[in-house]
Amino acid sequence: ACNAFLVQSETCVYGEFRILFSTNTSSIAEAISAPLTVSIGPEFELIIVNGPVGGTMAGAPMPARPDLLINDKGGNRVLESTASVTAILVRNGTELPEGSILGKPTEPANRGGVTFTDLKVAVAGDSLTIL
Repeated sequence: ACNAFLVQSETCVYGEFRILFSTNTSSIAEAISAPLTVSIGPEFELIIVNGPVGGTMAGAPMPARPDLLINDKGGNRVLESTASVTAILVRNGTELPEGSILGKPTEPANRGGVTFTDLKVAVAGDSLTIL
């Protein structure tokens, strides 16, 4: 995800650029800007790209593994992030005790992305949310 004008695969293009201005009239010369440095901001938010949806059996692997991105305020993926992300099970706004999530509930970021490959819900019930 990237909100910049220049996009290269999943990440923003950043570094030093110049902007070329032109018109639809050939008699007007083009103009080019001074160098402009485009950078990625600090870590700001987690974005769920693929998340647990629907239902699963208690103790069984989730049907869809949760994938998240760590973005800056502009919506750019922060490739340099080394943050660890922890999944916490919540029911009706209240965090459930430790042990209600099985597997590996904490994963480190890799190039601004986090994937939970071994996450299971230990308790049965409805209105459960992973925070």
